[in-house]
Amino acid sequence: MTALDSHITDKQFTQELRLDSNNTAIKWLVGAYYYNAKSSYDPAIVNFGPTPATNPAFPIGAIQIDSSLRTRSVAGFGQATAPITDRLNVTLGLRYTHERRVLEGTQVGLLLVPGAPISLGSVPHAGKTFKSATYRAAVDYALADDVMVYASVSSGFKSGGYDTSTITNPPFRPEKLTAYEAGVKSQFLDNRVRLNVAGFYYDYKDLQVQRQLQAGNSVINGSAEIYGADVDLTFAVSNRLSLRANIEALHSKFLDFPGAQFTSTTGGVPVTAFQARGNRLPYASNFAGSFGFDYEMPVGDGSITFNGTAYHDDGWFARPDNLIAQPSYWMFNASANWKVADTGLSLSVWGRNLSNEPVSGYAVTTFPIGNLGQSLEAPRTYGGTIGLKF
Repeated sequence: MTALDSHITDKQFTQELRLDSNNTAIKWLVGAYYYNAKSSYDPAIVNFGPTPATNPAFPIGAIQIDSSLRTRSVAGFGQATAPITDRLNVTLGLRYTHERRVLEGTQVGLLLVPGAPISLGSVPHAGKTFKSATYRAAVDYALADDVMVYASVSSGFKSGGYDTSTITNPPFRPEKLTAYEAGVKSQFLDNRVRLNVAGFYYDYKDLQVQRQLQAGNSVINGSAEIYGADVDLTFAVSNRLSLRANIEALHSKFLDFPGAQFTSTTGGVPVTAFQARGNRLPYASNFAGSFGFDYEMPVGDGSITFNGTAYHDDGWFARPDNLIAQPSYWMFNASANWKVADTGLSLSVWGRNLSNEPVSGYAVTTFPIGNLGQSLEAPRTYGGTIGLKF
């Protein structure tokens, strides 16, 4: 049996300054961003079982980790949108990020029998700098007053770093993304119908994926792609009734991931590395959609708004080996909100997950000789709310 007792401290300071245009033909924005943080295990202690059968680290009874990670990030950015014609706009943006990470820490093994702790590694001071220029380029064209098509390409950057729970691991690499998107935004039937359709393709280099180890977590890198389409529809049937729907179809897979870990549906830390090429990304559903309505009914000088939403997800895998899965499910929510006219008072009743569907929000295999651990979303929940505006 394994138990984790961790004391975590986290301090952050962030500031962003922006300057943008006002009533100019070319709309522009420039800015600067600063971030400074320190996160520490103070300490984290992983306690193992008392016998070799329940303790893979025997005769070590616990591992104590004291570590801190300092992060300082500075970025400058700018973007401008220029009208080429009355219907055509071009947008260009650029951002430069400079980030420094510094790790310090020790890791010791505490024996089950009296004795001095065993050093399992120390990092007096390790630092690494990550920097990247990212961009965005987009065009949009108005086919009509209520129909606009667009296309864009942009890049993203997520800096690399260190694992504060496994301090002797080498730093993981920064994650880089190139994203392509094209779509149409439209309104018709006297603006009663709004329809937005988009297609996208994401190309990930050195995607950061978390894995679990004996005494903590670590991050490893792989490459992946995601592409799909998103449809968003709103239909005002009348002044009282509106319908809405959102549908997303998604295809995700690892392109190259030789360091992926093979797990077990019965528990235990995955220890076998394998090539996960072709497997789906964690928590990426092939299909998801929501369908709902809003109906407003006059009551005296006020009104009651009824709302209902049905959400469907065809399921996902929790890990790159695609063994632990969340099956497909439906979830239903509903509410009724009464606004008492001219008083600022509102009364509502609501219910969430009305079918009481068991849905996992997170699933992972635990430490050695452990079990499958998962965190469930809230079960059927209902209640009432009183609001007052003044």
